[in-house]
Amino acid sequence: MMHGAEQVTAVLRLRQKGLSALEISRRTGVARSTVRDWLAGRLPRDPRRADLRCDQCGGAAHDVANLPPEYVYLLGMYLGDGYIASHRRGVHKLRVTLDTKYPGIISECETAMRAVAPRNAVRRRHRIYNDTEVYS
Repeated sequence: MMHGAEQVTAVLRLRQKGLSALEISRRTGVARSTVRDWLAGRLPRDPRRADLRCDQCGGAAHDVANLPPEYVYLLGMYLGDGYIASHRRGVHKLRVTLDTKYPGIISECETAMRAVAPRNAVRRRHRIYNDTEVYS
């Protein structure tokens, strides 16, 4: 079955809202396996849909102008105080280390993480180093 550019765009926009492949499939009527392929960057090769692909990574086009503010905030936190940690089974986690002197910033970071990845667990880890408390 051939899908139009409108369907591909609708699927990608629903993913940006945090919906699962199953829910996107239900809402759009596109097969779940097709939705999963599109979300993984395996978009149709139809040249008329070239605007749906990223020239750099080959995946779905990035709508940078419409990134949610929470995502932009987390990018700043990552660049300033964070890193990506690799874990078992190819899982990667964003870790941000913050000083307990600024509980408001810690709460803002946690709120942003929950907004960007609502199905993922967000944890605070309290550490003490040389009488200095740190969250990560």
